[in-house]
Amino acid sequence: MNVIVANKQKSIIDNANIDAIKDFNGLFNVDDLISKFKNYFFSKLILDATSIVNFTTKSVLEKLSSAIGAERLVILLPEKPLPPKRFVDMLLELKIYNFSNKIEDIVTYIDNPNTYEEIVKKMQYDDFYVDNSIKETDDYHEEPEEVKQVVEDNNQETNIYEEEVKPEKSSNTVVEEPHEQAVEKNDGYDSGYYVDDKRLLDKKIIGFKNVTNHAGTTTMMFLLKKMAQNKLKKRVLAIEVESDDLKYFQEEDMISVENDKLKNAIASSNAEIVLVDLNNYKGDTDYFSDIIYLVEPSIFKLNKLMINDRFAFHALSNKKVILNQSFLTNNEVSAFAKEAGVEILMNIPTLNDRIDNDQIIKLLNILLK
Repeated sequence: MNVIVANKQKSIIDNANIDAIKDFNGLFNVDDLISKFKNYFFSKLILDATSIVNFTTKSVLEKLSSAIGAERLVILLPEKPLPPKRFVDMLLELKIYNFSNKIEDIVTYIDNPNTYEEIVKKMQYDDFYVDNSIKETDDYHEEPEEVKQVVEDNNQETNIYEEEVKPEKSSNTVVEEPHEQAVEKNDGYDSGYYVDDKRLLDKKIIGFKNVTNHAGTTTMMFLLKKMAQNKLKKRVLAIEVESDDLKYFQEEDMISVENDKLKNAIASSNAEIVLVDLNNYKGDTDYFSDIIYLVEPSIFKLNKLMINDRFAFHALSNKKVILNQSFLTNNEVSAFAKEAGVEILMNIPTLNDRIDNDQIIKLLNILLK
């Protein structure tokens, strides 16, 4: 069955007579909303875009996609203004395909999910996907006044694609007021890229995170750094957050920083490529070029992971996953990917860290494309 989260478009969704086992009404912080569904079983989440604080920021959409699953999200956008092309592109990047400003589309997508090909076709031929709010040469933060939506229920101008939403308690809000520190600032889709230094945009920033315990993040970063420096002659910086394992490699340009110092460390470096161990990192990752999730597919590690978090692989459905320190054959990898519901970027065996490895060269070529 389905669940519904609605706010300003509640009447539109109600009139569509969508079957649902649960509905939530009001304005929600994304973290608070996700926590409600952590142990809740459902088929599709029909989501009113006006019900999530700062819905259009990339970090919020990534959290929704990761926690709920892009394939289970069915999003009703406001009828006006038309969504900017950059916003649609961001949805497609996150593999969120079931969205529309027409309730009849939403009803269709519940049982007949949209596809990338169909969305692209609509972007080319349907006015709904025309970017009529900005031009490539415009400052993204200064959209013309005519794109602001007039909300009929309170006669206040609002535009979910531009404005920062301030959560307020109201009679139809069914959750606690979101914690202030958890609310993402909605100052554009590149939010976070310019916080410390515009030079963040000039670097290839790649994060690594263990899914199973001790899946090899530290060694993976060391091997990639050495290969990029020696073979490609690139300037590379490796950073770990709130840890001190990199020091044991006794290499230059491998440092440890505190959580709140990461962005400054990256911005102040002259490195072309930055590799970051994210296992203890608590901040945002909007400015990262890629994030790689490492899984050691041994029976012991996988069983331990499933006991501690049986939804772990569901959160990886749209992520770049590498099987590391793996002994699986190609057939076993295919079976694993199908069972876990994830796409496997590479299957890497245990490597000799004293020599150059073809697997690391292949991975480096993929990451630097």
